Amino acid sequence: MAAFLNQRNGTLADRSVKRAIALPPSPAPDSRPRARSDLARGRVPDSVGAPSTYNCGAGRVWKRARESVPDTFFAFWNAGWRVPMVLIASAIALVFGYLDQSFAPDRRTHSDRPPAGKDAIAAGILFRNSHQMAHETTDRKPQAVHRPLPTTVAASRAGLLRLAPSQQLSVSQCLHLMLLFGTQARVSRQDHPDEVKVIDIVTDDRFAGDFLPSACFVTTTFGVRFVAPMSPGVGDSRGSEAHRDQVLATFGVLGIPLTQRIMIKGAAHELKEALADSISAFHSAQNELSWTAIAYLSYVLPRTDWKNRFGDIYSFDDIAIALLQADLRVSSCGGTHVLQALARLLAVSREDEDEGVLNAQVAHSIESRLRGFVDAAECSQLPDGSWGADWQVSVFGHLSNELIETRHAASVKVLMTGHMVEWFNMLPCSLQPTELTTTRVREWLRSWAESARNENYWDEFCPYTHAFLAAAW
Repeated sequence: MAAFLNQRNGTLADRSVKRAIALPPSPAPDSRPRARSDLARGRVPDSVGAPSTYNCGAGRVWKRARESVPDTFFAFWNAGWRVPMVLIASAIALVFGYLDQSFAPDRRTHSDRPPAGKDAIAAGILFRNSHQMAHETTDRKPQAVHRPLPTTVAASRAGLLRLAPSQQLSVSQCLHLMLLFGTQARVSRQDHPDEVKVIDIVTDDRFAGDFLPSACFVTTTFGVRFVAPMSPGVGDSRGSEAHRDQVLATFGVLGIPLTQRIMIKGAAHELKEALADSISAFHSAQNELSWTAIAYLSYVLPRTDWKNRFGDIYSFDDIAIALLQADLRVSSCGGTHVLQALARLLAVSREDEDEGVLNAQVAHSIESRLRGFVDAAECSQLPDGSWGADWQVSVFGHLSNELIETRHAASVKVLMTGHMVEWFNMLPCSLQPTELTTTRVREWLRSWAESARNENYWDEFCPYTHAFLAAAW
């Protein structure tokens, strides 16, 4: 056998030396594991981050085998003994995998970080070892990143909390009222004897039946779900979220903890069950990812990745990449919610650099994109200091016919200006617009707020809410 190999390929030693010289050194694995997702199967795209060769299980097993098996093995391989060598390599891979579970899918997470506690476990959906973390008593409350109206301004708008007889609200109206007046906001109605907290209308079906067309939540296999628009059995859209994960996102920015009670047919549930259901159905191509991003920043951190019910693992990098690729022309509120989500992602990544919330190149891409849109906003500001729906023209070059017809309508200017100022307030100081831009828009908002009438609020509650908040800042 040895003579045959020497005659055909040279000595085994020479063959091993030649092979060692020809092969480049094995690349070191990334220090941070990457998520497996629709956008990044085993690696982050080259345009965003450096690819990792050994993120999949087979790659790690092959690397371990290559480091552990002598060069003699590969000499036999190159000599034509490939079939039996494949069988031997498979056996070695299985042994290594059995001993330390090196290719187990759940190891493709940030397992070197401490567990996040009950809240981030989200009813056991997030990680396989959730039964170990379930014994923890950590009850992390998200930090409120939203300021309701100042007391003096809220007093002038208190009439909004006194509803007309038989007036019904929508889920979105309830959430906007909470943004205006905070979590303790209460509404009253002439045909309803007692004041009711707005948050109870959204989380307790005993009150939802009086103020909403129907309860806005249902139980599912994975937890609790706030009914999405156009869901089967939803006859009136006012009884559903206007955007996917809108309730979770709003509760998150208001600092409402995952232990918030949700009452469904007399049974008590918690908000973390709604997070669990959202995570179970998550995918990076889902609609209106902006609200999901804000919700997960509030409730999933300090974990930076999660797993849906199909076993796919995603991270904040995947959300950021999807938002960077979003077309703002077809996004809600002129694309400002996408920009707000990107601004929050950038802010959190800067605050928690040690946690590695975002890949460095992803964070840099977000910063560059936001800087470009700030420049576009300054160039498109109208002479009176407001913005219309055509503020994106300098970026995209054209608008749809629908937007061209209404781009400078009064309600559109209120909607866009309020959202733009909210987005500016989320940006880091280095990306803030110039003082001239902010002074002009502040004067326009102050003039509008002085003339705004409460009776118009319910027809234009979304533009009015965000403009009121922007004017108060």
